[in-house]
Amino acid sequence: MNKKYELTSETVNIDGHTLYRIKALGDFGDVKTGDLGGFIKSEKNLSHDGNCWIHDSASVSGNAQVARNAQIFGDARVYENASVSGNAQVARNAQIFGDARVYENAHVFGGAHVFGNAQVCGDVRIYEYAQVYGDSYVGGTNYLPIYGNVMIYGDTWIYLDKRINMRGNIKLDHGVWTQRIKLDDKEYLLSTTLEKILVG
Repeated sequence: MNKKYELTSETVNIDGHTLYRIKALGDFGDVKTGDLGGFIKSEKNLSHDGNCWIHDSASVSGNAQVARNAQIFGDARVYENASVSGNAQVARNAQIFGDARVYENAHVFGGAHVFGNAQVCGDVRIYEYAQVYGDSYVGGTNYLPIYGNVMIYGDTWIYLDKRINMRGNIKLDHGVWTQRIKLDDKEYLLSTTLEKILVG
C-alpha cells in the first residue's frame, strides 16, 4: 500500500489527546504534494485509499475513520467511533461522534452535531445548530436541507425523494414532528406526523 500522507511533528492537544498534523506525500484530488492537512491521532483515522482528506484545523481522533473521498474542513471534529465516508463533507464547527455515520453525498456543517447511532446519507444537508442523534436515519435522493434548531432523535427514520425544508425549533422523535409556534404572543406546541406533512 502506498501511503499518501505522513504524520508531522506538529501537534495539538484536544480533550487530553495528542493529535498530529498530516502532510501529503503525493498529489490526489485537490491535494498537492507537501500540503499540510488537519490533525489525527493515528493513521487508523484517515485512509490512504481514495481522495479523502482532513483540511485546515479539523481533527479526527479516537477510533473514528475518514475514508473513500470524504472531506473534513475548518474546525470540524470527528471522534469516538464515528465514520465519514463516500463523498460526504463535514465542515466549519460541526461534530460527528459516538457511533454516528455520515456517508454518500451528505454534508454536515456550521454548528451541527450528528451523534449516537445516527446515520446521515444521500443528499442531506445538515447545518446551523441542527442535531441528529439516537438511532435516527436521515437520507434522501434529492437535496434535503435540515437547519436551525431542528432536533431529530429517537428511532426516527426519514428518507425523502422530493425536496422539503426542515427549519426552526422543530423536534422530530419517532416520526412525530413537534414545532413551537407563536400566535398572539402566546407559544403553542404543534405536533403532527411526518407522514401527514409529506402527504398533506
